[in-house]
Amino acid sequence: MTLYFKSILVSFFILLLCISTTSIAQFKKKEKKLTNKELRSKAIKEAKKYIKILNKVGYLELPGDQTLSEQVIETYISKYEIDEKSYPKYLVSILEVNDMSFSAAKRKAYQLIYDDILYQMDSIVTKSFKFNVQNDSIIKNIEIQTRIQNYQFNADSFKLGRPSPIALLMKNNEEEVLLVLSARYSYDECYQMIVQDFIQQLPENILIQEEEKIALTKKQPL
Repeated sequence: MTLYFKSILVSFFILLLCISTTSIAQFKKKEKKLTNKELRSKAIKEAKKYIKILNKVGYLELPGDQTLSEQVIETYISKYEIDEKSYPKYLVSILEVNDMSFSAAKRKAYQLIYDDILYQMDSIVTKSFKFNVQNDSIIKNIEIQTRIQNYQFNADSFKLGRPSPIALLMKNNEEEVLLVLSARYSYDECYQMIVQDFIQQLPENILIQEEEKIALTKKQPL
């Protein structure tokens, strides 16, 4: 691998690290809230930087798909899009894999995407769930409140459907295939799965009222 290609890959992974920390930052500190229009502008600006990196490496879209630029821009817009309460609309994962064939690389990529979405559910959505309960006046049962704050995410408890793909880009590199795959999963669906998992974990001797169950499913504005 040439020094030039190595420098491109370093830039590539630094950019991915920046992408993966964007949503986590929302729950770590209060910042000026941006509108979806402002976020869209920011997303497109960052997408253009990423597009330059992919073009330098030599990635191409698959025949019949949207252009590389269109796929990357949609990925970033999905990453930054928020709902009316300022929560992310999607959990978005993007990564690069390599393998001996296209099909093998694609299988590997989807598995890694799946694992990353579960990681984001733990690191982002679980924090959101606990934040909501702290700011909800309906849930008065102290034991339920305590159990929510002590709730531990267990990836084995969840069976996600296949995330919706956004970008699929390929580069043939001598003896292997390189793929860039991005995919998204509904933030709200992930949130509701965590709520249901928490309710199922409650011991039988702890009674949760119907209005409390409803309160658990509702997100407080950020």
